[in-house]
This record gives sequence, C-alpha cells and structure tokens, in this order.
Amino acid sequence: MLDFTKSFSLTSYLYFGPQVNEVGDGMALVFQAYNGTPKWYTYNTSALGYLGNPRDENSIGIPNSFAIEFDLFNNQTDNDGWYDQDLPTSNQGQHIAYLWPGDLAQYSSWWAWFQTQRNVIHYNPISYLLTNDNWIKLDVNWDAEAQKLQYIIDDTQVVDVPYEALYTNVLSHNTTVFWGFTGATGTYSAPQKVVFQQVPFLVEANPQITVENLTRNKQMSSGDAIHVNEKVRLTYSVEYVNGKQTWKNIRTTLTNDPNFILDTNSITVTPYFGETAGNSYKLDDSALTEGILQFPSNGMGPSLDLSGDIPSKMVINYEGHYADDTPQTAIYLKSEYKGDNAVYQASPFELIPTQNLPPVLAFTEIADISVVDTDEIKTIDGTFQDPNQSELTLRYAIDGATVKTEKVDGTNTDGTWAYTLTKSQIDNLSGGEHTFQVTAENQMGQTTTITKKLLKKVCASHKAYFIE
Repeated sequence: MLDFTKSFSLTSYLYFGPQVNEVGDGMALVFQAYNGTPKWYTYNTSALGYLGNPRDENSIGIPNSFAIEFDLFNNQTDNDGWYDQDLPTSNQGQHIAYLWPGDLAQYSSWWAWFQTQRNVIHYNPISYLLTNDNWIKLDVNWDAEAQKLQYIIDDTQVVDVPYEALYTNVLSHNTTVFWGFTGATGTYSAPQKVVFQQVPFLVEANPQITVENLTRNKQMSSGDAIHVNEKVRLTYSVEYVNGKQTWKNIRTTLTNDPNFILDTNSITVTPYFGETAGNSYKLDDSALTEGILQFPSNGMGPSLDLSGDIPSKMVINYEGHYADDTPQTAIYLKSEYKGDNAVYQASPFELIPTQNLPPVLAFTEIADISVVDTDEIKTIDGTFQDPNQSELTLRYAIDGATVKTEKVDGTNTDGTWAYTLTKSQIDNLSGGEHTFQVTAENQMGQTTTITKKLLKKVCASHKAYFIE
C-alpha cells in the first residue's frame, strides 16, 4: 500500500513484445483507495482487468481508483466494443492514457448490433507503438506537499494529473492506497511484463553529485563553465534515507568525461554511519577508466549494503582537471546505484568546458602621459579584463623592479586598475628614459604585460618626466 500523505516515486519498465499485428489487450497501473473489501480485477479483453463490463451500462471498473492504461488493441467496432472511440488509430491504435475507472459518469452507453455498446473517457491519450520490442519506462511521482501527481513515459512524455479529480475519485475515500498492475488478453495476446526499478518506500535513497573548483575555491552549480586545467574535486554521494528493507549489493557506476585527467592517488571512498564518517580508503587509479568508475570493481572494495546502521551513506570523490583539448560541449556527470531491490540515479551535473584565455590590459591614456616634478603625485590608470572570470594578480614595475602587487576580482566583465607615483618616487627617478609596466596573471598562470616609456627630464631648476 502507498501513503499519499508522503511524497514518493515509482519507476517501472513495461514490455509487450515485438509483434505489431494481432496483439492484445494490454495492462494498467491502478491506484485504489483502501477499503475493507478491495476489488482487484473486473473483466478481460477491452476492460484490461480494471474497467467496467463493456456490455453492461451500469457496470463500473475498480472503484475509487485512478489508472494509467497501456492499451495494445484499438476497440472501435460494434463487435469489439467502443472503449477506444475517437482515439487515434496511428501506431496500430496502441496508446497510453489515464482514466477514472470507478466513476460511472466517465462511461457512455448505447444500444447497437443487438447489444450494449460503451465508451469511456481517456485523458491525455498518447499514440504510442507499445509492441516495439523495447522496454517502456514509466515514472510516477507524487509530491504530497504540492499535491502534484505526474507520470512520465520514457523520460520524454510528461503528464500532470489534476489534483481535484484525484481527490474526488481516490483520496477523499482514503489516503492509503492499494496499487499494482492489471492485465488482460482476448482473442489476441502478447507478452506483458513488468520490472520495477524503484518501489515506493521499499528503499528511499538520496544520490547527489557536487563539484568544487579548487583553483577558484568555489562550489560549482550545474550548468557552470569549467575552464580546462583548473583543478576540481568531484564528489558522488548516496545516502540511505529510509525504507522497509536494507539496500542490498549496490553496484556503483560513476560517469565523467574521458578527457578528465586524474590526480594520482586521489580516489577516496568514505562510509558514513549517520553523521559520523568511517575509515576512508583509497582506490587504485585504474578504477577510473575512460571517465567511468565502477565500484566495487576488480576486487577493489567490498560489496556494499546500505541501511540505517550498516552504514547509511557512501561518498566517493576524486580530483583532477580537464585536458586542454577537451571539446567545448556540455559534459554530464552521472551516477547510478544498482542494488538488488532498488536502482537510483542522481540528477546529471552539467559542466561546460571552456578554454583559458590570458588577461586583457590597457592604459586609459593613448597619448603620452606627462608630469612635472612639482606635482605631489601622479596617478597612472587603465582597465583589465579576465575572460576566465577569476581572480587576477596585478604587478606594477618601474625599470623591471616590482613596486606593488595586488589581487583584483576578475569575475565581472571589466575592472579598473590604478597606480600612484608618490613625490618621493618622482624625485628619486634619474633623468632619462625609464619603463613602467603592468602585468596581470590569472589563476592558471597566464600573463599579459603592457609597457609605457617613462621619461624624466630637467627643465631649468625643475625636473619633469613623461610616460609614453
């Protein structure tokens, strides 16, 4: 049973075989409000085990229920019945839809060909060739706080179920709900199989992927740019949150880009018991091959179970950088944890590889800058830009000797720099030609230097200098 006062997710795969013609009849995932005498099955053929009798105008299906239908046979004749009236006939008439089987108002009836004919309302019908020899993924997600029920077909077709209808037909009767698949065949048949990947409340786990840019000392967000050669730490974690069973024999596959260059001896596995970390241990560098890390693998690490006490969490992290020639297309970090009784994947973490570019520097004045030695100070200024949007180190030098070093924030598109010559510096300059330089260095060690001539000459009893 499911408790609709709590959020849950259900993932299953359905298979109906490879035969396109002469197949029937289909399956339905049904949720029925709990009562003392539940009804598990109704009628075969077009009723798919959950709808009312197609020849009885007073018959309803499983009461107080909601169903997602996977129908292999299109019923649109007096002989076959009209349960699929007005539905698309493409893809052999095969379709997916949701229905309210226990509400008599959903059905319409009439008399034809010496017998009762009936139709039932299908919501959000999707024309879909179900007998394509592929396993069809079905995700059902319930958000109790938002009161939102949604199902997803093959990660692409998303259907939202109105809460008002769900409440009226199901939850107003009981928030504790029976659930399961029904199925039926008739003159035609087909293999009808279901495999569960994630069963609500059996094992509840929370897989996550985080990325820290160690070069910039910054926690990254999915979708951020990552500059090649910048050092990062990738952390893949999975935590057992709750459940009726221990999560048994978990096999882990962590996916990165093959252009990732691993720092030697950096792969670390850490178990947690609640909030307390256990003893960490290292994996050999060979555990990461072409960007993929499997654990346990080749005798590295024990078989893993997770529950509230044995341990409750596992963290695998490693460090390195992306190579210079990494294509500038999105990288998706992924993790999958396959246990005997549950399979979980973290939401993919997106990184955009970006080439490192040197800083950009400029003087404000294009023409020569001149002062006379009667000036108390002279400020020389300009602009900087860091295409990598990181921290820059600026060094100011006169005749090659550094006179000042400072760090500036290059995360914005542009910034300004300024250096002020003091009266003492002006007086101590000898007459003649000198150089004034500004050098910007980014966090990857790339530098840009700009230079102007610094001329100081004596005019009568005063001295002056010029910067070109």
